Amino acid sequence: MIEYNIFRHAGDSLTYDDEVVLAASVSTTIGILDGNKFGGDKDKFRDAFRTIVETAGYEDIADPSHRFEFASEQAECQMPPEAEYMIMEIDGHVVESVRHGNVSAKIVMSGEMRSLPNGKFGLSEGDRIICATSNFYRKLTDEAILADALVSENCSEWMNYMIRRISDSCELKCGNLSAITLIVRGS
Repeated sequence: MIEYNIFRHAGDSLTYDDEVVLAASVSTTIGILDGNKFGGDKDKFRDAFRTIVETAGYEDIADPSHRFEFASEQAECQMPPEAEYMIMEIDGHVVESVRHGNVSAKIVMSGEMRSLPNGKFGLSEGDRIICATSNFYRKLTDEAILADALVSENCSEWMNYMIRRISDSCELKCGNLSAITLIVRGS
């Protein structure tokens, strides 16, 4: 089971241009798109990205193990070259991810934090993942993210600690902020 908390905030921007999508079916598919680079086409690309992530787990593909590859290929074909996004699929205790640009994820395992690599990665109960846009990470240090992960009981609390740190430094007036925290729980 995956526990999660999503944070979306326009900051001092007039509009919220990012996209954060979570779709649960047989597996859990997560996508984050940084919408700052699209200009007038942002709604078109946000809609396309949302559709890719939401349908990844439901595509009628002969071999279901290829759902993630299908979503990754669709994103590469439908998103412009300057798009910054990350798509992750969590199936049991395995996460598979692909990122493009500065959207990234960090994983907290056994009291240590590291960047989540592209490709497949094994998970254990209690592992924590944060996936966010570069703007969300800008006001946080790795040490702060790790400390907040280690003292929090759940995803909501972990997110709230990080948001508080960002708020203390810029009062959340720093453009769009988008993130999702995840914790792997027992079945």
